[in-house]
Amino acid sequence: MISSFKQRRISPRRGCRHLLTGVIVMVAALTLVPAAFANGWSLQTVPAGPSTTSNSLNGVSCSSVSNCFAVGDEKSGGQFSALIEHYNGTSWAVQGFAGPPGQSFLEGVSCPTSSFCMAVGQDSPTGGGQVPLVFTFNGSAWAQQTVPLVSGSAVLSGVSCTSSTFCMAVGQFTSAGQIAAWSWNGSAFTLQHTGSGFFPADFTSVSCTSRTFCAAVGYSGVQFTSGIVDPFAEFFNGSSWNGPAVPIPSNSRNSLLTGVSCASTSDCQAVGFLSSTNGSHAFGESYNGIGWSEQSAPPILTTAVFGGQGADACATASFCWAVGEYDIGGPVNPQVLGDFWNGSSWQFAVLPSPAGANPGLESVSCPTSKDCEAVGNTDTGGQPAPFAEQYTGSVLSGCCIKFTPHHFALSVSGLEKHGATITAALKKPKTLVLFVQTVRHGRAIIVGIVPLGNHPAGTSHIHWNLRVNGKLLRQGRYEVSLRSVIGSILSPHAPPGEIALAVKANGHVSVG
Repeated sequence: MISSFKQRRISPRRGCRHLLTGVIVMVAALTLVPAAFANGWSLQTVPAGPSTTSNSLNGVSCSSVSNCFAVGDEKSGGQFSALIEHYNGTSWAVQGFAGPPGQSFLEGVSCPTSSFCMAVGQDSPTGGGQVPLVFTFNGSAWAQQTVPLVSGSAVLSGVSCTSSTFCMAVGQFTSAGQIAAWSWNGSAFTLQHTGSGFFPADFTSVSCTSRTFCAAVGYSGVQFTSGIVDPFAEFFNGSSWNGPAVPIPSNSRNSLLTGVSCASTSDCQAVGFLSSTNGSHAFGESYNGIGWSEQSAPPILTTAVFGGQGADACATASFCWAVGEYDIGGPVNPQVLGDFWNGSSWQFAVLPSPAGANPGLESVSCPTSKDCEAVGNTDTGGQPAPFAEQYTGSVLSGCCIKFTPHHFALSVSGLEKHGATITAALKKPKTLVLFVQTVRHGRAIIVGIVPLGNHPAGTSHIHWNLRVNGKLLRQGRYEVSLRSVIGSILSPHAPPGEIALAVKANGHVSVG
């Protein structure tokens, strides 16, 4: 099952798993050939802390292929303590450092150079409450830093540093349910921002390209509506925070962003997940310097979530990886998720999964377009254990599963009883399905999928009786898209995307 977060707040990712029913059963029942593994990724062994019963890694950052730090927590004798591990280009090793006496967790880390890193998280002192926890690395040792906290409790989730003299750390005032951000000038922190969004609001991740540009993402409550959160983002210009609204993803009840990475001031990729009546699903948002736009993130219609802080990393505008886990249900164990951004869309790639139950990646760092490190956790004997994966690809051809149909069209004769014709243009043989949605109260709702069978390369004309799940479409407006399926995973929609279909009370149907 998709893992549970530590007790913190409404936390990103964990504690939000809902198995798909009905829709996913139909996809899995197609019993297709298994998906191939992506080229370039390989598993790495990560040692556990000495005398510990459980270990978790939550964040990773690499200044180069031979210098990475991963952070998390370890448990010994009922006590959770901050954990730091280092990768030297050959192997991982636990780092010794002096942590605080209370319960402590590290969530994120940023290493702009080999001689400076910052790790952030939370400390729960013996007297109670939660306070921000920060360590800095000077190239040889870690030292704890003080974060000014006027009142209440606060935790940090993400951090991004452009140098040893500028970092932005973000999180939440947990006592007030408000977002918070602190900037670092090389020697001290300054509180930068509080109060945006509606309760409960939280920044989960941040990415800075300079001291005058940072993007922070997370979630915000909805005014006058309890129990609902939507994606939230703001930008820092060197002195203040603001930014355009983030589109609410289709078919969502609750949705939030867990990771963001910016290649420039006009190119950021954010990822997260949503929960709906049909389960939990991954999604993306792209920023082009003006506004955000929703991006489909495969696997579609499958229970899937991107990881925590640092769930995606961009080496360039056309090279990003996002990681997490997905679950097709039934007897199949959840699998490690990897999506690749090629500059225009997310593509699904199957990464190797370690031994144990419920493996999932939490964070990824890509210092170049040929080198990435990802860290996460798997369940061994009922306790979390860390693992890592390394990407050393030199070319992208063949790295990812690219199985979206080339093009499709939908035509009707005018009467529902005559059905519709699907025209599919395929460059390779594919197994096809129709993905049917309707819109209610301004949000897309999944009606179901229609298996269309296997089809050869070329143009196929396929009859559809306008039934979904054995029932004729009722009066209303629908959005229909064509997708292919492989290994129980649905592709993104074929161009031109969703085609509108209207069904009237008198049985007449129309397209457009």
